[in-house]
Amino acid sequence: MIPLRLVIGPKSVLLAGSSHHAGSPPSCRPQTRQFAARLAPTPPPLVTAAWLASALAHPSKDSARDGGRVIPLDASWYRPQRLRSVRPGQSTAQLEAEDEEAAWYARAAGWDTPEWADDEVSAADAKRDPAREFVEVGRLPTARFFDHSEISDPLNSVPLMTPTVEDFEESMTRLGIAEEDHLVFYDTAGISTAPRGYWMLKAMGHRRVSVLDGGFPAWLSEGRPVETGPISPPSSPDSSSARPPSPADAAPASPPPPRRFQARPDAALAVDHATLLRQALDYNRASFATVVDGRPAGRFRPSSGSLLKGAGGVPREWIGHVPGAVNVDWRTVVDARSRRMRTMPEIVEVFERRGVDLGKPVVVMGHDAMTASVLFLALQVAGKTADVSVYEGGWVEYAGKKSSVVRTF
Repeated sequence: MIPLRLVIGPKSVLLAGSSHHAGSPPSCRPQTRQFAARLAPTPPPLVTAAWLASALAHPSKDSARDGGRVIPLDASWYRPQRLRSVRPGQSTAQLEAEDEEAAWYARAAGWDTPEWADDEVSAADAKRDPAREFVEVGRLPTARFFDHSEISDPLNSVPLMTPTVEDFEESMTRLGIAEEDHLVFYDTAGISTAPRGYWMLKAMGHRRVSVLDGGFPAWLSEGRPVETGPISPPSSPDSSSARPPSPADAAPASPPPPRRFQARPDAALAVDHATLLRQALDYNRASFATVVDGRPAGRFRPSSGSLLKGAGGVPREWIGHVPGAVNVDWRTVVDARSRRMRTMPEIVEVFERRGVDLGKPVVVMGHDAMTASVLFLALQVAGKTADVSVYEGGWVEYAGKKSSVVRTF
């Protein structure tokens, strides 16, 4: 049996129960685009580089069919703080044995020999500034930068938490995003940090959102064009072109005000600490969801007592899990070589092998929202598009609260 993917390929794909066919119906007028977007079929969670290149090359066709534009969003983000447990002189094998997650991020960021002291890690962080790379190294044509650090709650002590609805709407408005736009997230590691943007837009009620399978590496491997240099201000959603105006374009005397992005939060896609704690205190109830923890196995359930004392540079507070939780390392749903999401049958097998009943509600969590969102995307690809929520505070928040119940066995 040939594995199938929930992706849009170079040609149109007819989804089950969808009336989305090839061809272009009459163009939608600007005032009807929002209505057309609500009638348009929800795009699949993954799209291929070939499909995206075609959509960007022929923006008018996509706008007429679906009522909006296709907009790539670079959601790259690096976390060198994961490497603070690395000690000079460690081999890659030693690093993987002691801190799998740090080694994986080091490879994903392009560091072949992650053997630095803390001050050298800071230097590496400066070299991997995603906003700078977006301008100087390259990006997808017409792409905009989705800054995870900026699009988060600055008043929350837990990093990368979703901002208030008002702040989120303001961020999307500044990016020139409208309700009818089809947003395609990507990152420079393949499938790593883009899923957080995907989940966040879903949680804010934006239906038309996907992730580029394989991310920027997949785009480059196919020899597709990239842009460099400063970007122009985002175009108005009512513009007839999906491409931002070039600097050479004459600015209108009185530009129309940008249409404000309107969020419609979906509370079913997120759970808070209180909800997760109720789950932890009574996880045997059949009506409760299965908590799936995406951290490495050594963090979830340490294999030796020494790890509980912080051996290997892993902080003790990073060890343990929510009672009743199931461990599904988030990297197991991503192909390590291609950096693409695994196929639907493979993802289903990964979860079922760990004892996860996909017919029941699922709560995914990780060290933070980044890792949890990869599992959220994987479940979407596997066809589980309902009864899946994210605990975005992750282990950072859960382990930091005295009321939390923690298991280490």
